[in-house]
Amino acid sequence: MKKVGRGVLVLLVMGGIVAAGIWLGNRDSNVEPEEEVEVREPTVMILDENAGGHVSDRVKGLIMRLEGDLAGEGLQMARVVLPFAKTRQIDVYLEGRAEYYKVSIDRESAVSAEDIGRMVRYLDERELKVSYVDIRVEGKAFFR
Repeated sequence: MKKVGRGVLVLLVMGGIVAAGIWLGNRDSNVEPEEEVEVREPTVMILDENAGGHVSDRVKGLIMRLEGDLAGEGLQMARVVLPFAKTRQIDVYLEGRAEYYKVSIDRESAVSAEDIGRMVRYLDERELKVSYVDIRVEGKAFFR
């Protein structure tokens, strides 16, 4: 009987593992396919100033989460603008507010909503009227 080299043994073992994986993967072939997942869309109007008309699923998801997070702050989103030539920013307009909020799409929606809520309270307490508030940088807010 010939000795089997270590490399051949490893190949045989790996082949057996792959064959077992294929067998395990195919054994439930009679299972019904999963139901289709309902695709949700944001309820607010989204205006794309880039005239592309295509809003990515990532941005739509962020807007939906932000909409819910703002509701938790007692605020209602009126509309969202994708500003011209800005790829990482959305402008959020709130119901009953004159100013809009510049939001980074790279930040968590809950953090952005909390920052918006804080700024709304800050502006109201001081009776400040501004045109926009930039909250794209964590821990800072700029307004004009």
